[in-house]
Amino acid sequence: MSTCGFSVGLHSEILDVDDFEISARHLGFANLQMTICNTTRAHTRRAPITQPLKMVTPAVKHNIVKKRTATFKRHQSNRFMRVGESWRKPKGIDCNMRRRFKGQAPMPKIGYGSAKKTRDLLPNGFRKFTVSNVRELNLLLMHNRSYAAEIAHNVSSKKRVALLERAAQLNVKVINAGARLRSQE
Repeated sequence: MSTCGFSVGLHSEILDVDDFEISARHLGFANLQMTICNTTRAHTRRAPITQPLKMVTPAVKHNIVKKRTATFKRHQSNRFMRVGESWRKPKGIDCNMRRRFKGQAPMPKIGYGSAKKTRDLLPNGFRKFTVSNVRELNLLLMHNRSYAAEIAHNVSSKKRVALLERAAQLNVKVINAGARLRSQE
């Protein structure tokens, strides 16, 4: 027997609508009829809006390989305290680093780039998409297996609650779901 609100009957067989996504026309049954189950509908209620129906997982999980994890340091930052370590391209006419002499620190170049498949991936396998309203969140409806929403920093706590409810309906993962939702003491 079926446990759903509606079931499809063919002579003596009863097929569950939830189990079959194909219509009667595609199946080729001429004498297919819809019947209503006598079961209670208490079990067909949906879960609360704030909880996703199922944990969202990425469609494909790639291994993220970083070619270089060390930072590039500014030329002669180890010699002078006034020169910071943050990267600046050397532009001097006699600079050994700019001329790429042996023994000098490496400079950034295109070969250090990550693979195109995993370039913007987060460690959880999703790509980040910043949203600031419900309309932008609706864009992730068909892409919830590849993109995760990040609520923008300037969104108020009142609108964050609405965004989280809509994200649960769309089954979209929110990276910073707990931000600004704790009660202030």
